[in-house]
Amino acid sequence: MIDIREPKSGAKRRFRMIIPAYPAFNIYSKIAKHTTALGPIFVATVVSKIPGWEVEIIDENNYWPIGPVDKDGLPDHETLQRLHPADMVGLYGGLSSTAPRIFKLARWYNDAGAVVVAGGQHFADEANIREAIDNGVHYVVIGEGEETIAELIQAIEHRGDLKSVKGISFLSEGLPMAGFERTALWFTFSRFLCLNGLSHLVKMNSLFLTTSFKFVSIFKQTCL
Repeated sequence: MIDIREPKSGAKRRFRMIIPAYPAFNIYSKIAKHTTALGPIFVATVVSKIPGWEVEIIDENNYWPIGPVDKDGLPDHETLQRLHPADMVGLYGGLSSTAPRIFKLARWYNDAGAVVVAGGQHFADEANIREAIDNGVHYVVIGEGEETIAELIQAIEHRGDLKSVKGISFLSEGLPMAGFERTALWFTFSRFLCLNGLSHLVKMNSLFLTTSFKFVSIFKQTCL
C-alpha cells in the first residue's frame, strides 16, 4: 500500500486533478481552451467533501496565463508542487492520445512522493492498465470514479484492504490486482459540481463544460 504523507498540524491534504495537454492540434483544441471535462470535476467534487481534504483542478489545455509554465508553455508542475504540494494526484485519461503526457506526469509525481491515481476511457484495456502501473501510476480506476475515489482514499488513510475497493487495479507483490467491477452510476442531479477548486483556467465566465451554463451556475452555488 502507498501511504499518504501526514499533513502538517491543522493543514488539509491536497488532491490535484489534472486534465493532460493534447499532444497536437485536434478537433477538440479550439473548444478545449474555453471548456473542461465534466468527469474529473465530479471526482474532485467528491474528494472536496471528504473531511481533511481540499482539491485543485488543472486543465492543461485551458490554463490561465498567470499560472507558472515550463519551457514548453505547459503548467510547471515542479513549481506548483513546491508552492502547493499535492498529496494525491488524479490523471484523466479521456483520450488515448494524451497517454504519453499522463505517464510523464505520473512518473514525475511518483518521484515527488504523491499518490498517483489515473482513470478514464483509455484504461478500459488490460494492456493500458499495465502500462500505467509500469509508468508510475499507483492505482488505476476502472469505470466511473466518484464512488471509487472516496473508498480508495478511505482505505489508504485507514490502511484498509485495497482488494475490497471496487473498480481499481494496482500492483500487489509485483503482480497487478483488480478489485471487483463497480456498477455503473446513473447521472442524477445529486451528483453536483464544485467549481471552487478550478485553478488557472481561462475565461471562467464562459465555462460551459459539457452542459449548459445554467446547470453549472446552479451547482456552483451549492458547493461551500
